[in-house]
Formats: sequence, C-alpha cells, structure tokens
Amino acid sequence: MGMTGRISVRINKYIDGQEITYGVPVRVRPIVTRADDKGHAVRRTDQERSIIDLLAPVARSYGSSTELDIGDYDVEAVLPSGETLSSEVLISADQTSDVVLEGDSSPNEWRSWAQFAGSRRPSAIRLALERRRDAPSHWRKTPEFAVSVGTRAHDQDHRSPFDPSSWNDWFNYLRFRHDHRSEIGEGPELRLDGNSEGIEVFREGGDGSLPSRIRLRQYGPDVTMPRSVGRNRKFVTVGSAAGTRIFALPWPWPSAVDTFGSFFDIMAVEEQGVLLCDPVLLDTAFGGLIAYLNAGQIQLAAEVLKQAEQALFEKNDNPIGAAAGGYVLLSAPDKGRERDWPHWLQNLAKRFPAMPDALILRARWLLEHGEKGQFQEAHQLLIDAFKRGVPYFTTGVVWLIEGLRRTAVECAICQERLAVVRGVARSMDLSQAFTSFSLARPESKRSALTDLVSDAPSANAVSRYETTQLTGDIKARIENWESEPDAPLLLPLYER
Repeated sequence: MGMTGRISVRINKYIDGQEITYGVPVRVRPIVTRADDKGHAVRRTDQERSIIDLLAPVARSYGSSTELDIGDYDVEAVLPSGETLSSEVLISADQTSDVVLEGDSSPNEWRSWAQFAGSRRPSAIRLALERRRDAPSHWRKTPEFAVSVGTRAHDQDHRSPFDPSSWNDWFNYLRFRHDHRSEIGEGPELRLDGNSEGIEVFREGGDGSLPSRIRLRQYGPDVTMPRSVGRNRKFVTVGSAAGTRIFALPWPWPSAVDTFGSFFDIMAVEEQGVLLCDPVLLDTAFGGLIAYLNAGQIQLAAEVLKQAEQALFEKNDNPIGAAAGGYVLLSAPDKGRERDWPHWLQNLAKRFPAMPDALILRARWLLEHGEKGQFQEAHQLLIDAFKRGVPYFTTGVVWLIEGLRRTAVECAICQERLAVVRGVARSMDLSQAFTSFSLARPESKRSALTDLVSDAPSANAVSRYETTQLTGDIKARIENWESEPDAPLLLPLYER
C-alpha cells in the first residue's frame, strides 16, 4: 500500500451568518504533470489514482475530510447558483491538507441566501441601475408588493373564497378569470386570508431598484408536528400592478435558520412590467439539496442526497424534505441503492397520506418498477393525490399528469381530472421547484388569456403556459408526451 495523507474541504461563503451541513458536492481529481508534444508542462488526470467525490459543508471552521494517495489534486465544486470554485492541493504523507473554496460575496447581506441558492440574477439593465446612484428617480422606483398569507383565496371583487390547494377550485377560478378577462382591474388580483396562524412576514431591501426580500417566519406548536403536513395548508401571495404570484408554502418545516423562525424567502422585483419572484428555502441541513433541486441541477442534488438520505428517510420529522429527496431519487437513479426505495416511498405514503407528493412518488415508483398487479394500486394513489390537492413540488404536477394519462384508460372520471390538472398547469410556473401560480396582468386589459377549458384536452395542452418561459428542452419533452407515453419526464433544466 502506498503512502497516504488526508484532505479536508469546506466552502467559505457568507450566507446570512448560517452554515449548511449537507452543503456542496466536491470532486477531488488526481493530477500528474507531463510534457506535451511541444515540451510544455501540462496538468492531466492521473489514471493510476481514483477520482474522489465528497460533500463539503458551507462552514467557517470545519470541513469534510477523506484519505488520499499522496500527490497533486485539483479540487472542484459548482454551487447551486452555477458559480464554479476550484483549487489545487498537494497531499503529503501523514499530513492533513486544508482546502477552502472561496465563494463570491453577495452584493447585499440580506441577499446572501438567494445568491447561494441561484436566485434569478438581475438583468444587465437592472445591474446598471443598482450601481448608478445618479439614475433618474422614476428608473429607481420600487413597487409596493402586497403580501398575504392564508388558507383561502379571494379575488378583487370579493367573490366567494376558494381553496388554493384544490385542483377543482383553481380550475373554476381560472375559467372564470378567462371569461371575465376584460374586467380585471388594477392592483394585486388575489389575496389570502383564513388561518395564517403560525407564520409572520418580515420585509427587507427593495430600496432604489433592489429586489425586496419577503421573509417568512414560523412559530407555534405545528412546526414540530410533521403529521400535520398536507392539512390546513398555507399559501403566500406577492402582488403588484404587474401581476400576482401564489406559492404553496413548504410548511410546517421542522427547522429554522435563526431564533426568529425564518424558513422561507421570496425575492421579488419588477422588471420591464413583469413581476419576478424567486423562492429560497432556508435550512442549515438540507438547504443545499433544495437549492440544487430548485436550480434543476439534479445530478448534484443526487450527490448531496447520497450523504443525507438516511437523515431524510429514516426519520419522520421532515416529510416535505423527504418528498424532495424522493423526486431526486427517481429523477437521477443510483442503481446500487434502489433496494431501499420501495420501503422509503411506501412509508412516506403511509405515514403522510394527506401530502399529495407522497402518493405521487409511490405511484411513480409502481408505474416504473412495480409488478403488473400493482398497476391498480398506482391508479388509486394518483386519484387520491388529486383529491389531496396540488403538490408541494412542481415535479409532482408533471408526474401526476403523466401518471393519470397512463392509468386513466376507460375511466371517464379520471379523464376529467386529467383535463383539470392539465388546464390548471397552464398558470403554474415550471421554472421553480416549489409549486407556484403566476397570474399576469392582461395588456391593456384586452389580451386573451389561455382558455384552459377548450384547449386542456389537446395533445400539447400544457405546452403553452400563460406566463411561464420554459427551456427548449422541457418544451420538447412536453410536446412528445403523446408520441412517447412511457418516456419519463425528468425535472427540467431550469433557466436562471
């Protein structure tokens, strides 16, 4: 056996004073320097030593360590934001070499979590405005965002409230909205009320063209009661003259990043008449996993999950986090670990039957890997998931559509439910991991909104979203649903 040493790696990046335990996947690549054809020294991968993958924390004083053969190594990492970090290190015999990968600083302290997580980057115009202190005042005007939290949604005319977790309620509201599109007034279109107990809103930023940080803080006994997940669901709206965004909150979330109970941020800004909102989950254990999932970097999320799966699946205290892990498991399968998945996913569905994502994940597994006799079980799980309401995660919407298509043969009621889901999905924002709705303001109150009723059953029913800009990759996959009914639709490569 050759001589060895150790390496310890950590990510040094300020994120509002917090750290992330299951942080960033790091690749440690052995390097050898050899001369090329022209006699120049070139660093190449050393084929005689193994490439090592490890998970480095985002931390100030401790790292993740492993043993390595002596020699030169390149240390590389990619943050959820897409920022690439790298360093070189020489491993010496019987010594520990500390490697600190330095991340870029956030332009503002209160934007540090969003910057790490890959929140939407400002355009060149907005960056210029942020840097110019002498810009005209009307260029730097910050809109007033109306924020509400609750369990029931009302429109501007105070008609009967509807349940924002219900597929049927959303379908009826969007149908009414289409039929009365010329009557949509100014200002935020929807507001929430009902039971907002347990959540409070705190705002920061928004000065002179900067984004506003809308921070949600949780309190009360429900935070530590995971079995309440899926019941009494809470939503948050952010509205302005440009439109309204509605987010399904991942609540209750069993941990917070500070003593105030902070667990969820929304970065809101208006640009060129469009309301842009990015959600950021705050968590010192699984913040990295959720950030990679939201950024569409599924392979990197899977690397995080390899280290965090026991913490997510063997405990019952974070079912929403476990659902996020389930989406990663089924999107980026690791053939060596599949034996544990049926047990995990079945337990999630049994322990948290009110959470639609748990039922969708179990049904997805049965459709892809189950026996023929389990097809009916998958069908019933999908029907029950529809009854439970909209999933917490956008991928659950996509997989619910796929699953209903495959199991709804000769079932008229199932076909109707499929049409409802596909119609409502038009107003969902598929560019983000958390389920959200985007209601744009009709131009001059005369632009035609998509008619979800007449078009919903068509082959490309979910390919023309009212406000969502999808990547070419996800568009192509959606358009091919009918021609390739059995092809799995994985998480989209989100644009940022």
